[in-house]
Amino acid sequence: MGENDLELSEESSKLWKKKISETRNEIIKQPLEYIKEYLRNKNVENMKNEVSNMILMIREGVWQEYLKDEDKFHKIILEKLTKYSNNENELKKIIEYKEKLNLDTSNYINVKELYNDEKCKMKIISESMGEFNSKIMPYIYQIILSTTNSRRSRSGKTFESIMEYIIVSIFGYPYSTQANLKAYLKEKNMGKLVDGIIPSAEKYEINRQRCIVISMKTSLRERWQQVIEEVDRTKMPGIHLFTLDTIITRATIENLKRNNINLVVLKEVKDKYYEKETSVLSYEDFLLDVVPHELSYWDNK
Repeated sequence: MGENDLELSEESSKLWKKKISETRNEIIKQPLEYIKEYLRNKNVENMKNEVSNMILMIREGVWQEYLKDEDKFHKIILEKLTKYSNNENELKKIIEYKEKLNLDTSNYINVKELYNDEKCKMKIISESMGEFNSKIMPYIYQIILSTTNSRRSRSGKTFESIMEYIIVSIFGYPYSTQANLKAYLKEKNMGKLVDGIIPSAEKYEINRQRCIVISMKTSLRERWQQVIEEVDRTKMPGIHLFTLDTIITRATIENLKRNNINLVVLKEVKDKYYEKETSVLSYEDFLLDVVPHELSYWDNK
């Protein structure tokens, strides 16, 4: 495929995507790093009874810190794009522009000298801006696509990291994350469903009924059906499904309940819509009541 005003060649696209990825990795940190930085000088111990508010506070704070780095990323990658374009495209085309722009090139030894003349340079830039912009649009598109995909994937990862930090670092509970369970989940064919186990995979093998399996979905939408399918396929005794969703239908809750899936939601959502629904818990219910109750079983072993 040739390179034109609307698309990049396969090779150019591959190289540019690599440059975007490398630059993003240099600047954008992992979610857990943002969480630790945001909470470094904050006392969250007194918020243990307000876990839902804590989750929202951390999520918003981390999002704002991420946006700062994203802005930095955009500035740097666009600077790299400008340099790349100037070197690879503009300098090569100045000679072509000179006749069109009526530039006197007799005093210049080479193209770079011509381009370094500020007066000529500004004329070249102003006259060729439209053409230049059309040529960099495929590069801009790749940047936009990268940012969109990054935001989409980070939403879920940030939620998972926030809950990991709260469970382990704030409440001090034993917790095996998906990263730590990778080999185990692959062996048991549970990788699509499980984001963590309390207290551990080892304890889960001993007594599955007294362990807490956690799955997280920032937004349920239709994805709750995937959880039901996975629970049925893996024959799990039950699971706790974390979400930040605020609108969950009664039909969804009933379907989850029939499959031994407890929904964990923000306290405001629980109190407002599902106060009497025993299969719907708040994060406060889960961390202050459910987890200590199950861990007490293992403490007595």
